[in-house]
Amino acid sequence: KKNPELIFMDLAMPEVDGYALCNFLRKASIYKQTPIIIYTGQDNYLNRARGLLAGATDFLRKPANAKKILDTVEKYLKLKKQEDQNKNNPSQSLALAPEC
Repeated sequence: KKNPELIFMDLAMPEVDGYALCNFLRKASIYKQTPIIIYTGQDNYLNRARGLLAGATDFLRKPANAKKILDTVEKYLKLKKQEDQNKNNPSQSLALAPEC
């Protein structure tokens, strides 16, 4: 079984609060490093702050065009892939680390 590379979710869902779900996912060890993108029409300062406190990685405001959605998803998938490669090859991470 493979874990998701990225989670794309709304804040307003039937039967579940988006903030609570985001917080729940962040507390699960398998999702700690998984990017969580919130796609919502409720994009204001308070909701962004609540989402970031719950563990969201980024926000997209509805309606977003397809290019904006794809660009955001690709950005975080690329970052996740780099993090996973660094985690699986620590010697490469050390080689790229700046000298003190």
